[in-house]
Amino acid sequence: MYIIGYHPCVAQGVVTTALGEGRGFLVETIGANPDTLMVYGVPTNMFNTPGEWFFHSCGHLFPEEGQKKFKMRISYQESPEKISNQFVCNTMCESSSLYFNYDEYIIVKSKKIE
Repeated sequence: MYIIGYHPCVAQGVVTTALGEGRGFLVETIGANPDTLMVYGVPTNMFNTPGEWFFHSCGHLFPEEGQKKFKMRISYQESPEKISNQFVCNTMCESSSLYFNYDEYIIVKSKKIE
């Protein structure tokens, strides 16, 4: 699984899930049935993502050179509540919650892959 972006309303924020705290990322799964998921609970010290990659705009993907740079293996479960709703959306895109409609998951276990 690779990190490819973030939720524009959450950006670099630390979120609290039913299983603990961590950061949220948009990830691309690999394998037979690849998918794009919004996951929360990535340990804050797992990856050093540059702050300039998080823009408060309508974009939500990292720059091309940053996509697929950070790889991890996780186990996850569907979030019982919409985690991104914990944040006031400061993006410059009025309808960010409308276009960013990924299912949200919380991390049960994670491991960085070098």
